[in-house]
Amino acid sequence: MSQESKTAGAQYASYLRLLPQSVVEANNRRAQAHAQNAADAFAKLFAEGTCPVCKNAITSYTKDAP
Repeated sequence: MSQESKTAGAQYASYLRLLPQSVVEANNRRAQAHAQNAADAFAKLFAEGTCPVCKNAITSYTKDAP
């Protein structure tokens, strides 16, 4: 890892430590809601037999588009 990367990482870590707890908690709630929505969408498509990535039927497989 370059010294530049280490410095940038340390600066970002310092920035994160200075964030008010309320901002951290709000960001965590948004991230959790986004992750839950993504998981729900994945589960719904998968239960319907649809690949959540390519939207093709799970029962099919194409070598060129796995």
